[in-house]
Amino acid sequence: MDQRTKDSNRAIEEAQTEFLRAVKAVSKSDDGVVVLRHLMMMCGFKDPSITANPNTGEINTWATNYNEARRNLWLEFRKLIPKGQRNRIEMDL
Repeated sequence: MDQRTKDSNRAIEEAQTEFLRAVKAVSKSDDGVVVLRHLMMMCGFKDPSITANPNTGEINTWATNYNEARRNLWLEFRKLIPKGQRNRIEMDL
């Protein structure tokens, strides 16, 4: 591995570390909890993903996939939040 690749990898690791630190800090603040709850709700975390045509009952696979992709954003992001804070964000509604 050349020096340029090592420097690039180090920069990526430092950015990831800084991002994780920021997520932890934000999730500990009251304002951060408000923002993260809003993000969670926008991602449809607690909503059903399946969408059906109200007239025919047929499952709308496009809308269902869209809803599940939105929900997955929160599922991936929540892995970065410490468990105690995650519970505070998701449970205290």
